[in-house]
Amino acid sequence: MRQIILDKIVSTLQPLDFVLALWQGGSAAHGYTDEWSDLDIAVVVADNCVEQAFEIVEKTIAEIGEIELKYRVQEPAWHGQSQCFWRLKETPPFLLIDFAVFRRSSRNEFLEIERQGQGASGIRRGEA
Repeated sequence: MRQIILDKIVSTLQPLDFVLALWQGGSAAHGYTDEWSDLDIAVVVADNCVEQAFEIVEKTIAEIGEIELKYRVQEPAWHGQSQCFWRLKETPPFLLIDFAVFRRSSRNEFLEIERQGQGASGIRRGEA
């Protein structure tokens, strides 16, 4: 189910002009995904497209299954990005979708390889 969710989100976001970069972080970026791992996805978008990115991802995952849980991090978040968590009904309890949206103009301090790992499933357009 993890790969299905990831593939669907990537294939939906990748062709969009306002999506400048997309990658998988967390345990996948560090090479140690297991049954307790969530699905960490980060995206860089044009500054005025943050809400549009969330709407598109939520609609996309709802096509896969019923959304059982949703938590949108109150802004401003401590890390400066916009973030939402979802879990689909009838998926393992640890398989949360952790979706973080970076504005193009934001500081990119969460992109250090030492801290965040090698981005897996990444796509890039131009410079984010």
